[in-house]
Amino acid sequence: MTAETSTSDLAPDLFAGVTVSPDGGLIQDKDVQHFESGLAVTGQLISAAMPLPAIDLTAEEAVVVNRNQYARLLLDSAALAPMVCSSGCYFIAQCPLAQIQKHPIGFRCPFEQQYVVERFISWMREFGRTADTLLESERTQIADLVSFQVELLRCRAILAMPEHAHLQQRSVRDVDANTGAPIAWEDQVHIAAQREDQIIVQMRMIMRDFELTPEMKTRRQKALQLRSGADLASRQSSIYDKLRAHQKAAAPIIDVDS
Repeated sequence: MTAETSTSDLAPDLFAGVTVSPDGGLIQDKDVQHFESGLAVTGQLISAAMPLPAIDLTAEEAVVVNRNQYARLLLDSAALAPMVCSSGCYFIAQCPLAQIQKHPIGFRCPFEQQYVVERFISWMREFGRTADTLLESERTQIADLVSFQVELLRCRAILAMPEHAHLQQRSVRDVDANTGAPIAWEDQVHIAAQREDQIIVQMRMIMRDFELTPEMKTRRQKALQLRSGADLASRQSSIYDKLRAHQKAAAPIIDVDS
């Protein structure tokens, strides 16, 4: 095994520059080797079914593309959570970079990018995971949690504005049948405050799932008639256990292009 391992040996040169630390912990187990060999063949078939276009990139451009692709592979959907900086940004009055005319228009918000990275690492630390030992189910759940946290920050920023601080907004209740002009209004709880409640409930549901063991998750899904068949424990293969037991690599540095 080399000092560095490509993110995907099957990927073309477009993404070939992205590297992560090798796991170094996999023993020379025949079952594991057979599984990895079969998985590699499957990966080749999938790559052939979805070929990437040939794109001529300079070395500097390739670095930028590689970083963005690595962010998506590692952070999943959370990598796309940061908003794109714009002169018409709704939060520009609260941006310290905009106040000194140094906000990166056309690029993703550096504050939200850093927040996503920090939160993702914090969740990985809480679960005792690294990039090599993080399960895909956990990656998806953490990505959802981080995305919700970003959205929650935006809701709080909206409600912190003076015009919304009273947490209410006036909505049209009735209109004239002939002209369509509003004739009646009513005050309602601000939509951002309502969204806050929804986000908190969704985050709690995800965090509750974190507390369940795989067996408990299977029992719950069967009780809710979401799945049927054998228990998870009876379907787990020795290959999966061996892979989990021997992946001990340190987490690589997460580099998200700003």
